[in-house]
Amino acid sequence: MNAHFDLANRWLGRTASVVFLLVVVLLSDSGRLRGDDKIKAEDVRRSIENGTRFLTAEQLENGSFPQLAPQHRGGITALCTLALLNAGVDAKHPRMKAAIDRVLEIREDQLSTYTASLRVMALCLADPKAHRNQIDADVKWLELKQVQGEGSAGGWGYGNGLHDSTADASNSQFAILALHEARQIGLPIDERVWRRAKTYWESMFDASSGGFYYRSNIRSDAYGSMTCAGISSLIIIDENLKKPEDAVDPNGNISCCRQLHLHEKVDRALDWMAKHFSVQRNPEQDTMTKFYYLYGLERAGRISGRRFFGEHDWYRLGAAHLIKTQKGTGAWQGTAGLGEDSEFIATSFALLFLAKGRKPIVIGKYQHADEASDWDVHPLGVHYLVRRMEQAWSAKLNWQTIDGRRATVDDLHEAPILFISGRDQLEFNDEQKQNLKMYIESGGFVFVEAAQGDGCGENVEFDKKFRALVGELFPGNALEPLPESHPIWNSHFKLLPSKNRPLLGIQASCRTSLVYCPRNLAGLWELNQPAWMATYPKNAQDEIDYATRVGINVITYATGRQLNEKLDTPRILAGNRAGPGSRLIQVPKLDHGGGSDDAPNAWRNMLTQFEFDMQLPVDKAKILVAPELASLQKYPLVFMHGRESFEFTAAQRADLKKYLDDGGFLFVDCICAAKPFADAVRRELKSIYPEFELKLIGSDHPIWTDQFFGYDVRQVALHTPEVNPDGTAAARERKTAPVMEMLTLANGRSAVVFSPYDLSCALENAAASQCLGYSKDDASKIAVNVVLYALQNAESEVAETAGR
Repeated sequence: MNAHFDLANRWLGRTASVVFLLVVVLLSDSGRLRGDDKIKAEDVRRSIENGTRFLTAEQLENGSFPQLAPQHRGGITALCTLALLNAGVDAKHPRMKAAIDRVLEIREDQLSTYTASLRVMALCLADPKAHRNQIDADVKWLELKQVQGEGSAGGWGYGNGLHDSTADASNSQFAILALHEARQIGLPIDERVWRRAKTYWESMFDASSGGFYYRSNIRSDAYGSMTCAGISSLIIIDENLKKPEDAVDPNGNISCCRQLHLHEKVDRALDWMAKHFSVQRNPEQDTMTKFYYLYGLERAGRISGRRFFGEHDWYRLGAAHLIKTQKGTGAWQGTAGLGEDSEFIATSFALLFLAKGRKPIVIGKYQHADEASDWDVHPLGVHYLVRRMEQAWSAKLNWQTIDGRRATVDDLHEAPILFISGRDQLEFNDEQKQNLKMYIESGGFVFVEAAQGDGCGENVEFDKKFRALVGELFPGNALEPLPESHPIWNSHFKLLPSKNRPLLGIQASCRTSLVYCPRNLAGLWELNQPAWMATYPKNAQDEIDYATRVGINVITYATGRQLNEKLDTPRILAGNRAGPGSRLIQVPKLDHGGGSDDAPNAWRNMLTQFEFDMQLPVDKAKILVAPELASLQKYPLVFMHGRESFEFTAAQRADLKKYLDDGGFLFVDCICAAKPFADAVRRELKSIYPEFELKLIGSDHPIWTDQFFGYDVRQVALHTPEVNPDGTAAARERKTAPVMEMLTLANGRSAVVFSPYDLSCALENAAASQCLGYSKDDASKIAVNVVLYALQNAESEVAETAGR
């Protein structure tokens, strides 16, 4: 009895704060943070659904929408059709087919610039192959309608006899958008059209303010919608004026490095937007064209790759305003004047903003210097790669620029991948270094290239500086070539490593979380345009195609095709909640010879999530304990994971048995479902407890419910990696109860919970498709439940022992 009493004292000494805090949690609400009042992706989804429901409910029997302006016959139907397609309505849906049929019926003599442009954009989105002839005809119509007269040359007017000789920036931006979409499906556009358009847009620039006018012969102040139109139009025009022969010679030699800078007028216009930003009104004008302006704002932000105009998060703020002002019917309606009092027009523009702006960010360009020549040598490289990604994944994707000199770790996590490029400069301050390291350790992925070769110079300073940075941030983790067996080579395409463009990586966590190419990649991505590829010699085509496939494979490997929706980005939860002198919950990892720290950030991430969810102070410092009683008995719960086989000594087995018999708890996970480690765990537990078996935990066990104020995880998503017949990677997902096992002792107390499927790589934010295991969210919830269950067991054991 005295021995039991002494044991109770030892347990209470090491678990007093755990038991007290756990009781507080069990007797009160779960204590989880409810989240802030910022909008989430679900709010946007619901708003889009309601707006879509309104438009489809108001659609006329024949598929059209009410005609408002006779001079733009079919324009409202084309606008509503474009909005619904972008909102996700299938083009094959009977309502959409009927709407598209009505759009196709618009005769040439009924066209206006707005109507023709909207029809081109809608048909390109619906089915560019089926409607290619009509798109081509509308493109030719738009080319002919480009104004040739002085003062407005290069722009577009209404195109229907109304002020045909006078262009305006509103009609002109719609024509540019339509021609650009047609170019993306491979239709040729006369180069002279782009050159005249560039001259026109430059003439619309207000040099004194940095904004853009509506009409050149009406020199009123610049305002928001036209400034957004100027930003987007000049970026699009510059893209379409590039020539393939500028970078590839007749022998297929690539020379893609040029001193490229953002268009000076675009740069100043972006500054104008930062100074005059609003989502409640069209800046420097009025509220009558607010929804039209928001459609332009989305385009300017998305095409320029900006999350912010100055300090303004344009999509989050715009979406919040639209959600707040949406009517109960699902519609939006503006003030009278210029058409926005029409619910069809206002709702269409609102849906276009919400739907197009919410494309998930797949990659972020990391700005590390002032001059574009030092961090953005190929400004269109990532832009074009993401276009190819959209085709490869059949998904809508986007990218953005992140200013790493000002970004927090949370800001960096707005993108699952950071792309860092350079030729000379790479000067990180201490805060940037720490943020980048924390970004990687908390699940981020860094993809780096030196803009070297292909006319970009040799022995560039960036290469030396980056290698030095890696050595500083990850000592003992050298950059090494990725072997042919690495999963990156078959994540989407089946590729082989290339001596010309090698990939190097470091294994700083559960996976390869940093990939570096010491040769140019983005310059070749920039050359991969459908209209250009056929003009290149075969050797250049092959090199550009290989570089593009490498980019797609790296992104697929890094994300597992699992992206956060816009507004649902991960938060880095940091900082202990304990005050001065408080006792912290400590949960160490068991040290062994099978890779006991191969996923070094997994358990820390889990403890951080546990602290955040339960509002309990947790010590997240890494604690590795030997399998010896003197070390183990300090803790009620010990975590253990690994990859490789291992073997305990006889003395260690005896100490582990004593620890578990006396009320200790062991939580075991196989990193990436590694069979050698799983086999060793089963063998060692059998040696320690020959009379007991690991048994599958039933789906109705309280450990999977919220009985202990955790989560209901009776159904989770289990990802199983597979291989396609062509050797590329695939994954299958099925809903199931957590597949985990438990070892129960003679007194009925659970002593071990064992997961043969991966939790650790998921907890490190690694792509779930690479391992047989769970998603990050499910892995985190499962782990929280197991910890709560283990602490409850520890509390019960302490109370029982003290009573004896």
